[in-house]
Amino acid sequence: MAAHPNRSTWRSALPKPSPFDIRRARGELTQTDAAELAGTRQTRWAEWESGKREPHWAQWEIYLLRTGQHPTHVLRAQEEAA
Repeated sequence: MAAHPNRSTWRSALPKPSPFDIRRARGELTQTDAAELAGTRQTRWAEWESGKREPHWAQWEIYLLRTGQHPTHVLRAQEEAA
């Protein structure tokens, strides 16, 4: 399937995850919980795990950040203003 001209391409410094990588990163979470962290629906997450679709690079990075699995960045809470 050819990429639509208005759709983004993979822009992450991280490699595209394989379905195996996606399943492994989900760990003990349900697909529903993992999808919520990635900002998508459970059905879309299932498509990522089956290889039917690839995740958008930003959703994949958000998921890795929220689960503490990003290899180079850490998500931290903002410090409260004094």
